[in-house]
Amino acid sequence: MDPAMIDEHFENLDRRLTAVEQIVPAVATREDLRGTIAPLATKDELRVAIEPLATKEELRAAIEPLATKEELRTAIEPLATKEELRAAIEPLATKEELRAAIEPVATKDGVAELRRHMNVLNESLRSDIHLIAAHVASGRPKGSES
Repeated sequence: MDPAMIDEHFENLDRRLTAVEQIVPAVATREDLRGTIAPLATKDELRVAIEPLATKEELRAAIEPLATKEELRTAIEPLATKEELRAAIEPLATKEELRAAIEPVATKDGVAELRRHMNVLNESLRSDIHLIAAHVASGRPKGSES
């Protein structure tokens, strides 16, 4: 090899070495890697974490009895729509209309007063019946029993 070629190889080697020197500071050291890896789970920790999870077969068995989209559509089809429900509810009385309708109906106090009034009428009727019975009994001869 002639000296010019050797100089050219040294220059190429020097350029490559300069490029490597610029990259090397950005490369992580062993300590950096150990510090980064330390909080990660080990294989054994991963096995323990995964163990209680369901397998594909268990998931398939759990999903199998569920309804399909078509079955759900078929089940929902006969149900009323919102518009149909609104139309069906519209003629029904509102809370205010029910309160207004119930208001004139007898309350507990009204029923108690009606009961007292009926008792007074009943007593009056009994006394009238006793009076008539006494009058009828007084007009009969005492010896006749027909």
